[in-house]
Amino acid sequence: ETRNWTKIRPKRAERGKGQPRQRKGDLMPKIETEEEEKMKYGSFETMFSCSLRRRRSVIPKETSKWIILPSSRMKIIWNISLTLLLLFQAVYLPLKIAFSDENDCLLVDVLVDLYFGFDIGINFLSAYYDEENHIVTSHRKIAE
Repeated sequence: ETRNWTKIRPKRAERGKGQPRQRKGDLMPKIETEEEEKMKYGSFETMFSCSLRRRRSVIPKETSKWIILPSSRMKIIWNISLTLLLLFQAVYLPLKIAFSDENDCLLVDVLVDLYFGFDIGINFLSAYYDEENHIVTSHRKIAE
């Protein structure tokens, strides 16, 4: 990746108080306009606009009481705890394989396996958003 380096010497009014004076000939990266930066990297609004649109989507009235909505507190806590458990497994499993006997920590292994098994069941009961940001709550479409 090549950068466009240009010679920039800001005027006193542009520099502001407290900023060091730039010496003549100092090289600085080309400053992109706000629109160029948004197109290149995205912006805060564009990153989260998808989730904001999703929260406004209409939940069908014929939704089963067993369906878990993606924005529900229970689902968010479940996903956070699942992420933490995956991080634990990423550290624990290699250490167990390298330094432990096979019979050590059998209870931890069973509990982790049960948690992941419950996660499969919960995913079959969790609604999701399709490509058009409509919430899908049909058991048949969730299982597909």
